[in-house]
Amino acid sequence: TVAHPLSETRAEEALEEYFAKHEYINTRTFASVCKCSLSTAYRRIAEMVQEGKLKSSGISRGLYEWVCKDS
Repeated sequence: TVAHPLSETRAEEALEEYFAKHEYINTRTFASVCKCSLSTAYRRIAEMVQEGKLKSSGISRGLYEWVCKDS
């Protein structure tokens, strides 16, 4: 269990920082960046994909790409 998971707003900021340097993220890294459990990471990724903030990568199952808000 994670003692202090990041709020949704702070998690998105952390993800933006991560994606400034990386092209893809997987669930384990998402959990680490957002300081949440793997089950929470799976749920948040699914929510973010539905919201259009992340998209599944065509490269490999389990990899996700950031969807730029500007485009």
